[in-house]
Amino acid sequence: YSSNDVACLDLEGNLLWYRGLTFDYPNVSNSLGMSSSVIVKDGTVVCMAENDTQSMTFGLNAEDGTTRWQLERPRAANWTSPAVWP
Repeated sequence: YSSNDVACLDLEGNLLWYRGLTFDYPNVSNSLGMSSSVIVKDGTVVCMAENDTQSMTFGLNAEDGTTRWQLERPRAANWTSPAVWP
């Protein structure tokens, strides 16, 4: 979706937390939609939101969805999913 929503569900499908990243970062969106997948590493949900206006990678706490860190990225449309190196 172009709204940059991130939701965490338990194994039964119950919503644990929800983040609308466009609410926090209104310039991180586009009309085509964001299609990057998230990854989870050591309790951190890593997600990317990149476009021509504002681009960044986020590390969200897997327990509650709060932002642990964010990294500014080059401004450009990108639908690539993040990767974790060992």
